[in-house]
Amino acid sequence: GTRFSGNGDLLTLLLDCTRDGEALPVDGGNGPVITTAIRRPDALDGDGWTGRGYYVEDAGFPGFLGWLVETAQLRSTARRAAAFAWQVVRNRVLAQGRSNVSADLSALLGDGRLSAGSLPLLGMGRDVPDGRMSLHDGRLAVSWTTSTSRAYFDDVRSTMERVGEQLGARFQDNPLWWAKRVITVHPLGGVPIGRHVGEGVCDEYGEVRGHAGLHVVDGAAMPGPVGANPSLTIAAMADRAATRMLEQDWSRPRRTHIAAPARALATRAPGATSVAFTERMVGPFTLDQTDPRHGAELARSLGDRLQFVLTITAPDIEAFVADPLHRADATGFVESNVLGGRLDVERGWFNLFVHPGGTPGRRMLYRLWLRDAAGSPLTLVGAKEVEDDRGLDVWADTTTLFVRVLSGHVAPPEATTHAQALAVLDRMRDDEVPDGTIGAGVLVIKPFDLAKQLTTFRTDGDAGAAALAQFGRLFLGELWDVYVADRLAGRRATPARAATARAGR
Repeated sequence: GTRFSGNGDLLTLLLDCTRDGEALPVDGGNGPVITTAIRRPDALDGDGWTGRGYYVEDAGFPGFLGWLVETAQLRSTARRAAAFAWQVVRNRVLAQGRSNVSADLSALLGDGRLSAGSLPLLGMGRDVPDGRMSLHDGRLAVSWTTSTSRAYFDDVRSTMERVGEQLGARFQDNPLWWAKRVITVHPLGGVPIGRHVGEGVCDEYGEVRGHAGLHVVDGAAMPGPVGANPSLTIAAMADRAATRMLEQDWSRPRRTHIAAPARALATRAPGATSVAFTERMVGPFTLDQTDPRHGAELARSLGDRLQFVLTITAPDIEAFVADPLHRADATGFVESNVLGGRLDVERGWFNLFVHPGGTPGRRMLYRLWLRDAAGSPLTLVGAKEVEDDRGLDVWADTTTLFVRVLSGHVAPPEATTHAQALAVLDRMRDDEVPDGTIGAGVLVIKPFDLAKQLTTFRTDGDAGAAALAQFGRLFLGELWDVYVADRLAGRRATPARAATARAGR
């Protein structure tokens, strides 16, 4: 379960409210639980406010709690009890049995000033919904901390303290706060609504993705805190889900979408020889990020990962080498805990060592069409940036893939002629964030996987050895051009020509 929050709930106490030295009868045991509220605006209101908003409300308590509050004051209770016992003895011995029972009991119980002059305060608002729920030995465990919402809780407490100052009261945290813990009466999330299966269990109507007819209509479906008391919001969402159910045609059975099988490899032309190899890459990846490096940093702290196992096939090695885009097919699967598990590749494209205009070095490009468990289309796009930077970085460049996942099936640019291919290369810029990006991260090939990858090369056709040689010459030749040829050319050039070459690059 993810996106659990307590709707920012915080309980504090205002004790011994006074005004001008006299007790102020606020009496939380009288009347309804909440009679008024203070609202601190939220950054999402768009009125120049910053931070996460909240409400501070007066709380009520049942009458018997007043008795508990009074008797919990051990010193005063013991003092009153001793006085009561002495009065009983005095009445029996010195007053000849005369007594005033009501007055004696009243003195024993006390004047009730503490309970009548004390007021609980409730805070609620937009804490950070980053709680996670799991099963440990068959029992529910909730990983939920106040540290990520500390700025929010400090702001709520500050407002409560100012209220206490106005009421002449002693401000008191509840004991759980001393242990840096909070208690909530508004648990939300755990089975949240999300834009896709990696972000939430339910769609926007509360229907569980991939399980037609199963709906979640209580607070567990909330993707985050509501801010105010959430009961009416939960009721509105449940009503919306119910309306949606009534609008559907239940006379016909509904089927869960089953992803189409991976597309078969392109047919090898007569006389052509194909080359194929299998590649495995794995690394940190998470949602709600558009920059792969930032996404990888966050994913490491969250434990979110993505891997793929792809078979790359060039159906005709002659055409593959001659094509400036060096296009091949990609089939296989992607697996990620934040995208809903294993997702088959419906269709995949791979480009080896393309040279986008205006950029140094080369790019290896990946584009995979996927579907999540609910059948929603996704596209994984990735690029290996092969550039001659400082130091010996050929290993890192050829084994590091910067990936993004987009909503929908996004096709690659069409190019059927050489001129169109060059135009496509000119439009390729890895510094542009594609529309609809829902997540990002960085994948790598581990040394063992690379060693294994080298054993997976296969050919199909009459010129198997020659085809492997052509592929090798293309691969090593491009690396030579990027990492060696340019340096040698720079050394041979005059200083003026070298400067011109650098400016051109």
